[in-house]
Amino acid sequence: MIQDPTWAVPLARAYKRLVHRQVPQGEPAAPARVALVPIQDVPEAVKELRRAVTELGMVGAVLGRERRGARRAQAARRSFVLAAV
Repeated sequence: MIQDPTWAVPLARAYKRLVHRQVPQGEPAAPARVALVPIQDVPEAVKELRRAVTELGMVGAVLGRERRGARRAQAARRSFVLAAV
């Protein structure tokens, strides 16, 4: 897992562009399209989730695992969920 937000944010954006282009939307047999969001940077993660849903038609997000300690990672996930709803 990439820990540095300067790398995680562009990687998450590139992944969403790839999924948007390659995975069909609206076909019954198509897999659900979900976004990868850079949880290392909570404000960017919220922006990317909103963009993925509103602009790219994705149905949700995958949060990567963090290595910065259980309490800090839990706080980041909680902040993300509260800001995203």
